[in-house]
Amino acid sequence: MSGNAYDATGTQDVVNWNMEWFGSTAAGQGPTDVELQQTNATAMLKALAADVYVLQEVVDTVRLRNLTATLST
Repeated sequence: MSGNAYDATGTQDVVNWNMEWFGSTAAGQGPTDVELQQTNATAMLKALAADVYVLQEVVDTVRLRNLTATLST
């Protein structure tokens, strides 16, 4: 057997990611450029194209809601 033996359309992909203070601008709590942080997180989640995302250390729930709205587009 070589390569991927499973058809990706028949699997459920789950991603677990500690986002480390996503959306926080407090000193010592993640990057201070939250716009760049959101842009990079969006690009990563789109590239992963998982069925389920489990995210930890999310500080700004509004920013997370905006991010998730872009995943379906």
